[in-house]
Amino acid sequence: MDKDAHTLKAETRKLAGRWLKHVERRVEGREWIACDEFTVADIMMAGVLRTVRKTDVLSPFPRITAYYARSFARPAWQRTLASYAQRLGVSVDAIR
Repeated sequence: MDKDAHTLKAETRKLAGRWLKHVERRVEGREWIACDEFTVADIMMAGVLRTVRKTDVLSPFPRITAYYARSFARPAWQRTLASYAQRLGVSVDAIR
């Protein structure tokens, strides 16, 4: 990795860490992000968090990790994921 790419990666991690620190506090003592019910805010937040699912960016944030797991354990998400995998012609595990 060249110096510029290394610097970009480090700065991106730092920025993500600052943002995720606030999200971690937000989900403390709560099941969902906006209120006691699962809402579109959770769908949007889980979608954003899904973009880093194959990295270790969430590892310092146990509450966010649990929130992410709750969000994607929902039956509607599992059906959506299965439908998307079928449309792509891949296994669910390939896109999980």
